This record gives sequence, C-alpha cells and structure tokens, in this order.
Amino acid sequence: MSKYSTRGGIAVLFAALLFAGGMVSAGAIGGDGDTESDDGVTAAALGPDVPESSYTSVTPCRVFDTRGVGGAFENETRDFDVVGDLAPQGGKNGGCDIPAHADSVVMTVTGVTPTGKGFMRGKAYDGSSVLPQATLLNYAPAIDASNTITLPVASGATDAFTLGTYGNRVHLVGDVVGYYSEPFSAVVDYRVNGSLFDRESRFDTVTETETGVFSLTVDSGLDPRGCAIHATIGVSDDTDAADSGFSAIVSDVTANSIEVTTTDSSGTLASEDFMVHAHC
Repeated sequence: MSKYSTRGGIAVLFAALLFAGGMVSAGAIGGDGDTESDDGVTAAALGPDVPESSYTSVTPCRVFDTRGVGGAFENETRDFDVVGDLAPQGGKNGGCDIPAHADSVVMTVTGVTPTGKGFMRGKAYDGSSVLPQATLLNYAPAIDASNTITLPVASGATDAFTLGTYGNRVHLVGDVVGYYSEPFSAVVDYRVNGSLFDRESRFDTVTETETGVFSLTVDSGLDPRGCAIHATIGVSDDTDAADSGFSAIVSDVTANSIEVTTTDSSGTLASEDFMVHAHC
C-alpha cells in the first residue's frame, strides 16, 4: 500500500533549498547540473545528481531457467529481461513484479549439472557481448553451485542484463529476491500551468485541473501506486506560503498519475507552488 504524507525530511530540505532562491521551470536546467535559472537557482542546490537508491524485497521469483528455454550455456553470452512476462526465457509467467525503473536486481544464480569447470560473468545490457573482468559464479563437475549477486540492469530496456559463461557446458537458473531503484521528484510552478522541474525525467506533464488540484502524469513504465509519496508546499520569491498556512497533500494515485491538492490556512483549495517526492 502506498504511504502518503505532507512531511518528510528530504522533501522539506529539497523544497527549502529550491524555493529560497526562486522557482525553477522545466526548461531552466540542463543535464550538466550547472545551468542557472533566471532567479539564480542552480541544480547544485538540489543536491547530488544521482539520488541514493533504496532496496525493495520481493518474494523469490524465477527470472530465467535455461533447462526449459534456450538450452545449456557453453562459452557464449545471452541477454535476459527482468520486467514483464518472463515465461519466454523460462521464468515466471506474468513476471516477478520488478518495475521498469529498477536500476539493479538482487538475484541468486545457480549453475545446474555442469559438465566440467567454468565460470559466469554478467553486466547491465548495453548491446555489447564484452563482459567485465569480474566472476560472479564458479562451477565444477557434478556440483550445482549458487551465488547471490547484485546486478545492474538497463532500466526500461527490452533486455535488462547480459550473462556469459566460460568453460564447460552448464544450465543457468536465476531467481530474483529484490531490486534497487532511485527516488524521483518534481517541483511545480502553479503560475505557469504545465511548468515543472523534474531532474530524473520520470514525470511527463502537470495540469491544474481545477483551482488547487494538480494532476502529474508519469512515465508509461512507472506505476506509482506502490510508491511512498510526499507532497510539500514550497516558498516562492513573493509569497511565504508555508508560513501562511498553505499545505499540500497527495490526494490520489493511479497507474499513471499522481494528484496533489494545495489548500490555504482555512482548508480551501488554493493554487500554490509545491514539490512532490516519490520513492518506489
């Protein structure tokens, strides 16, 4: 179940830093993190460009099994997915509830019935068959060896990761037990309908559907219903909204949108700048 709150240490710090110098609009900041807005706010004020990922455990779930699909490995590389239906690669029919925005997975890989000695390597999918010089699993004749690894994945890609073996023939079986993902945030300027700053590019649009009611759509591969979401009023350069009793709450979450409402001190819907922060 999602957790909604109007408070949160990260959100408050984020909003205080951002609005103290003025509002940043969607086009104000580029990818280098140094571009400055018209009001003098830089992306550096928002903190590190790469937020800290958080871990989410899942019920152990079969991602792939070469005994059922593909056959044994023998000195080769193969690409695998981790999102959606995994039956075509010997995994669970319907998938393992890994979201498209996951940036790495924790997975137990087992080498089954190896015909001799060998080892396995892997990486996030990048279209290349060249693998890092780091061994993730060693196997030997007649011994089914397992290792639990944290493997980066290509977020949102058709193929998520690449595995390769060196040595004798072996079947590989992969069971995921959790994943890591980064938080994402957006700041909305109510004075310019559709104006938002979203460094992680997870939000697509924002629309004020009525006074004080904002609908933010998210990437098609991101379902925010299982996320912890916080909304916080911001302070613009001409109105101390927080001190005036304004507040923001997450009022609804669907498969592709987050609704935030802002109210004044009397609880009446009223337009105001805000920040929304989600961790999935």
